[in-house]
Amino acid sequence: MKIIIKAWVGVLGAYLLFCFLPSYGSAKSSLLERQQSPTSVGGLQLAVSTVDINKTDVPQFQIAFHNDGENDIVLDLGTMLANGKVLLPYKISLNLTDASGKTRKLTFFDKRYPVVAGRVDDYIVPLRGGSTYTVRVGLDQFISQETNEYELKLPKGKSQIVAMFEGGEANGVNLDTQGIKLMNLWRGSVQSNTLTIER
Repeated sequence: MKIIIKAWVGVLGAYLLFCFLPSYGSAKSSLLERQQSPTSVGGLQLAVSTVDINKTDVPQFQIAFHNDGENDIVLDLGTMLANGKVLLPYKISLNLTDASGKTRKLTFFDKRYPVVAGRVDDYIVPLRGGSTYTVRVGLDQFISQETNEYELKLPKGKSQIVAMFEGGEANGVNLDTQGIKLMNLWRGSVQSNTLTIER
């Protein structure tokens, strides 16, 4: 009788484990495949989607980096402060076309850190083949230098957003992080799907 009970417990445990295992690959399905197929550049895909947040008029976006190739790559997304306590993805930018047809390039600028002091490192993200890394940003973290707009607000109507990423050399290397120069940093330019927002 004890053997039968133990056998049933084992079968039940295996069933529950199977039911609650995470579905690998679902990150790409939800963030990339539901968008209009983003172009892959050097094995890297970029996708932008909205984040539904109540009680705020500031549009929030989730930007997904997906390694569509078999080879592992390393991304340098920008800068991190205080040994990684603050992450600033300066190499992400947005192209915004508002409802009036006006288009401008928006650059990342976190107003909480207008002046950088103390230790500064590169914002390094290793990305294995088939893996996805996401970054959440808000429209209030971007500015338009061309039009001197530092408090961006979307007008009524439909606006379009395209995210862009410029990969290249490390921003700056400290004496104790010289190895970053030798990393397999992804280089090039890639842009996302076109996201339509209506207010």
